[in-house]
Amino acid sequence: ISLLLSTNTIVHPTDSGSDDGFEEYKSVMPPIQSQEDPDAQSAQVPDQELRMDKSKEDNVPSHEETLQLEEYHKLGQQIKNERLYSAALQGNLQKVKLLIQAGANIETQNQYGATALMAASRNGHTDTAILLIEAGTDIETQNQHGQTALIVASLNGHKDVVWLLIDEKTNADMQNQHGQTPLMAASENGHTDTARLLLVAGANVEIQNQHKQ
Repeated sequence: ISLLLSTNTIVHPTDSGSDDGFEEYKSVMPPIQSQEDPDAQSAQVPDQELRMDKSKEDNVPSHEETLQLEEYHKLGQQIKNERLYSAALQGNLQKVKLLIQAGANIETQNQYGATALMAASRNGHTDTAILLIEAGTDIETQNQHGQTALIVASLNGHKDVVWLLIDEKTNADMQNQHGQTPLMAASENGHTDTARLLLVAGANVEIQNQHKQ
């Protein structure tokens, strides 16, 4: 932790209970990068009217999407839920969207207690995570190991997903069944940028796991 705090690039929060440091960090952070559509990052829309028109076009399903949605509606609930988890794990944004529209349960947990949001967080699929959050998924759900989506994202060093979840006001100090926090998960796996982001967001450095570490 002391090594991270000594890094010149870190922006220190004013105190552990304030959001000021994180807001300052956000001001210099680049926009969350799309994992599923990198070409879209460079696209620029000339004015608000064109952006609105494009939004309307995007909301109109294609013939292929309409047919796929009809097929998803015919599936049993369990199959829909399983396919939603699989699509989130793969970062298949369109499939996730259609399965949600077809009635897949975004809160369903697999045999290990993992949700679709955890699946997206595990593999760093930021756009998929955004879609699931906008659909109303619970960001604080824990799997059978006590891990939240934030712990999963921190463990794997996906700082864009971590930033997203922190911005959604998730608990940055949630502990799993072994007492591990997101900061511990990032630090133990060498994810320096992720750990730095958690520090700036006010993660508590004094928390100990079950081994008093």
